[in-house]
Amino acid sequence: HKDILSNLKLKSMGLKMKQIIYNFEEIRNFFEDNPEVVKLCKTIVFEGRKFQIQGNFIGQKVEHFPIEILKGCQTISFLLPPRLEDKQSLKKDLMELYKDLPSVEYLIDNLETHTLGIISNLGTYSCKLDITPEELKIFAV
Repeated sequence: HKDILSNLKLKSMGLKMKQIIYNFEEIRNFFEDNPEVVKLCKTIVFEGRKFQIQGNFIGQKVEHFPIEILKGCQTISFLLPPRLEDKQSLKKDLMELYKDLPSVEYLIDNLETHTLGIISNLGTYSCKLDITPEELKIFAV
């Protein structure tokens, strides 16, 4: 609320509103059994753009995100899970969410390891990440 008022004040003075980004990591911990947080995040997703407020929601599985929030996101990026059954589950979830965007299936079917999949209101994209063996030792679980 404070950020909205601050940006509205800047706008009323003819100044540029500040870009504000909220990051929510391990989103399951925020959304699980917490409808007030879900409501707040829905407001960020659907109303925040008017006030230069954005949200980054980071989670490990699609099912950790409330569907109404996913549908409001302009861009979703993801890495494929290593296990085949998890990849198939991710594909099913994303195909259900983006049934009107046929390039999603092609994107998922053709992603390689360490390639970022990106689905946006502009289409689908991929970006190969350059990860060294040393980085994999440190960050891979």
